[in-house]
Amino acid sequence: MLLVRASSLLDALCEMFEMYWRAAGPFVVGEPASSTDTNSLLADPLIPLLASGMNDKSIEHELGMSSRTLARRIVELTGRLGASTRFQAGWLAARALPERGGEP
Repeated sequence: MLLVRASSLLDALCEMFEMYWRAAGPFVVGEPASSTDTNSLLADPLIPLLASGMNDKSIEHELGMSSRTLARRIVELTGRLGASTRFQAGWLAARALPERGGEP
């Protein structure tokens, strides 16, 4: 059990959470807005899953692949992007994806 009493710090933290919540946008998992990307790597559904920080088991289940296939694809992806970690690879690739709902 945790007892939290009203305080100015608690009020400030709640307001900060609400501010970030209002400014947040959805993280969309799916196909990129444009299927004519010059880099076919960006069409990979693995990218948004890595960028969101999902663990291997969740990604395997989501994409229906084995752990060995996932490991191979992550190594290939990080190498092609020049990333040093899997999260960095997902982040770099997701930054290059076209905006959802914006210009294609």
